[in-house]
Amino acid sequence: MRENNKLVIFLYIFVLSFVISFIFIRYCSKKYGDVLISYGEGEAKRVITLIVNNSIYLDKYKNININNFFSINTDSNGNIKSIDLNSYSANNLLDMINKDINNNLMCLENGNIDNMSIKLDSISSLDYNNFKNGFVYSVPIGYLFGNGLVNNLGPNIPVKVILISDVVSSISNEVKDYGINNAMIEISVNVKVSALINMLFSSKRIDMNISRVIFMKIIQGNIPEYYFKGNN
Repeated sequence: MRENNKLVIFLYIFVLSFVISFIFIRYCSKKYGDVLISYGEGEAKRVITLIVNNSIYLDKYKNININNFFSINTDSNGNIKSIDLNSYSANNLLDMINKDINNNLMCLENGNIDNMSIKLDSISSLDYNNFKNGFVYSVPIGYLFGNGLVNNLGPNIPVKVILISDVVSSISNEVKDYGINNAMIEISVNVKVSALINMLFSSKRIDMNISRVIFMKIIQGNIPEYYFKGNN
């Protein structure tokens, strides 16, 4: 009989503890959810931007000849008549960069950081050990009180970042005056990344647009009113 009573008391305490814990977590999520999501959003944007930047500026892209991406047509006086963008070369480069960014972000999300084409331990502002279990952030309870003295105190609350879809990127170009009788050509990569900041009882979607110049070239000659032919 005593055995049965002990079992009933144990089950009662277990269920009561579970209910209290659930109510407490639910209460904290409602009261402090925005604070946690805001923290997770800031960290996610910082990390994603660093990953995209380092994927775009990998060493293997540094030796690419920019002259393969366009041809310059001039008149008999040396003035620029048109600049033709080589869509084939631009799209090939874009495809390689896209694959690198997608691979690195997916490896980061799944915790496969050793399979990334960039080395996280070479990025001084990131802690390599934080990503061994995936794209997860631990927010100390003390952070919720908004006091710098207790920001790092207490148990941690996990905040997970999930990529919603593949990275979408495009190539853009710009030609503008540079000094006297000179023009500067800029070729940029524009990257769109969507992610979900996810924690217990709350979540938020973020959409990021990151644009980075990958090539710049200065050429001699006046720029005509209409200088580009071909597609981006």
